[in-house]
Amino acid sequence: MAHFSFLVDAIALGDFSKSYPNSATPGWLYRDRGYVTDKPVASRVEMPSPDHMLIRTFYEGITTLGDETVAYEENFRWAGDRRLRSVLAWDKEHQLTLMGQYMEYKLAA
Repeated sequence: MAHFSFLVDAIALGDFSKSYPNSATPGWLYRDRGYVTDKPVASRVEMPSPDHMLIRTFYEGITTLGDETVAYEENFRWAGDRRLRSVLAWDKEHQLTLMGQYMEYKLAA
């Protein structure tokens, strides 16, 4: 099992797929703060194909959402200068609490 540490901005720009082409090996993304906490978190990262990245993050304890346990799943798909991002979140009872999807354009290199 490989463990990777890299900047969130590098992922946001799509550099992960360039650094680890065809990498189906799961790794770790370390963030200095999470989406629902001010504390650092480690997320599980998979790259099933060069244009698809999956990030899973689990939060325990009380979060800014007031939940005791939260699971986030982020899916990224790249198509040229566009990125499709889907986000799902579940509470401690495994109920879906958040579902979002949006497309982003790369404005400059």
